Amino acid sequence: MALNRPQINVYNETGGLTGSTLCLPSVLEAPIRPDLVQSVHTLVAKNRRQPYAVSSRAGHQASAESWGTGRAVSRVPRVSGGGTHRAGQAAYGNMCRGGHMFAPTKVWRKWNFKVNLNEKRYAISSALAASAIPSLVLARGHRIEMVPEIPLVVSERVESLHKTREAIGVLNSLKAYADIVKVINSRKSRAGKGKMRNRRHRQRRGPLIVYAEDKGLVRAFRNVPGIELVNVRALNLLQLAPGGHLGRFIIWTRSAFELLDSLYGTTEVPALLKKNYTLPFSIVTQPDITRVINSDEIQSVLRAKGPRQTRRKICHKKNPLKNRHLMLKLNPYAKVLLEHASSVVKKKPSFVEEKGSFIEYLRIEIPNIDNMGPAPERGGFDRGRGRGRAHKEEKDDWVPVTKLGRLVKMGKIRSLEEIYLYSLPIKEYQIVDWFLPKLKDEVLKIMPVQKQTCAGQRTRFKAFVIVGDSDGHVGLGVKCSKEVAIAIRRAIILAKLSVIPVRRGYWGNSLGEPHTVCAKVSGKCSSSMCRLVPAPRGTGIVAAPTPKRLLQFAGIQDCYTSSRGATRTLGNFVKATFAAIGNTYGFLTPNLWKEIPYYPTPFEEFSDVLMQTEKIKY
Repeated sequence: MALNRPQINVYNETGGLTGSTLCLPSVLEAPIRPDLVQSVHTLVAKNRRQPYAVSSRAGHQASAESWGTGRAVSRVPRVSGGGTHRAGQAAYGNMCRGGHMFAPTKVWRKWNFKVNLNEKRYAISSALAASAIPSLVLARGHRIEMVPEIPLVVSERVESLHKTREAIGVLNSLKAYADIVKVINSRKSRAGKGKMRNRRHRQRRGPLIVYAEDKGLVRAFRNVPGIELVNVRALNLLQLAPGGHLGRFIIWTRSAFELLDSLYGTTEVPALLKKNYTLPFSIVTQPDITRVINSDEIQSVLRAKGPRQTRRKICHKKNPLKNRHLMLKLNPYAKVLLEHASSVVKKKPSFVEEKGSFIEYLRIEIPNIDNMGPAPERGGFDRGRGRGRAHKEEKDDWVPVTKLGRLVKMGKIRSLEEIYLYSLPIKEYQIVDWFLPKLKDEVLKIMPVQKQTCAGQRTRFKAFVIVGDSDGHVGLGVKCSKEVAIAIRRAIILAKLSVIPVRRGYWGNSLGEPHTVCAKVSGKCSSSMCRLVPAPRGTGIVAAPTPKRLLQFAGIQDCYTSSRGATRTLGNFVKATFAAIGNTYGFLTPNLWKEIPYYPTPFEEFSDVLMQTEKIKY
């Protein structure tokens, strides 16, 4: 038996060669996609079903009624009447004899499924290509060991046969009758109720005969067991790959075989009989990836194999807060912070070791103590209010601990807008204080919250704080703590860390300063929703007290608002308003529609400054 080859021989009805050959059609070299064939076959096979369902009255044709709860029986409906035969028996339920079935079938199920035309054509091309490979045809179970060639092409004279005796003679001469014997021996009675539904027997599939013109061929072959016939212009996936399994044994007539190129075309030339269709082709021309990797072309440009690196199975995790070497590896600037901390902490002399050490200690702590006169009154030197309040309270100098903080204090970053431009996270609230010294804060609400623990109810205080400069910057902070003061103080810090920019706009013409929101924006938190609408100049803020205060801190002068949901929950309401204000920065006005050139981030631009390990004097 010959394998797949570019030239195909044509056989006559006696099994001999006619002497003519045909070129292998391009469709028989298409990519074989069993996954696509199975999915398309599954959907196409569903389109020949007929709707079926049980009667809507099935199981409910008895006169039954529940007996209620007073007769010590279940409340399922029971057949009415007297006697002990049918009366009193349970009815209607799916657990009852003569009742309805569980989930009765309905005719309005989805019976038919649409399949893309290109997918169906791809699946048919794959099935045709698989039928030209002898190993796949054998694997499907067809008996083609003695068949002279695959694909098997016979002359057009076969299309003119009229007698079944002649058809069987052709199959015997082509050594294909062994497949018919297999079909005859496989005929069995169906197991199940299909015996009562016009499908009493089941058998294997035999050869598929594809013809171009019926001149009596169908009448000759239709009574041979297992034989199926189909016109080449109406090839069907259900016949080319029954059950979704590739490798159907196909016997072609010459005219049908020559028509394949016109029906399916090639990968470059579209099909003549199908509109705008070209055959699919594989992106990977060599499926043997191992051979590709080991080829001389690939190995000549690959890097040489290095020594084998073995990973340690056990990795000891070290704490950078205790391991100084690991801390310096993670944060090189930690060395400067440690040196700064050690220089601030001064060694206090022992007052017991030597006499006069207390005076020396005072001279270290107060350098001008020798030039000061006696204290006129209680409370220390100079004017004071007692208890050490003579000296003015000095604020601790800010020592940045992040890269962004160092760049801000060194003056490399001059505004908050540069931070927003590169979306740099702010992790030190002192950065906001540095750029917005006039930032104001206000406590919106303080509420107690409780949690049930094993020791009882634990009460905490939750503080809602807003900060803003009334000029395009606003922040919201929420914090719980045991003490009210601590909750407020920490909420202020969180509010500063969450400061967002506000894009303001105009209503109407662009005269003067921006006074309202740039567009209609909305925000949502849980069930609370807030919507901000631009308003004419002079309208003011038409809003509830909570969003009104937040809009004032953001620097918006005129605005309409609408709210929905549980607005009495102040926490969610203020969060929804804050989310709506934050959405304004994502709106680009027409003057911002130009392309923004790419600039390196401050961390990339000042990387040489950030890599310095010596102490920096700000």
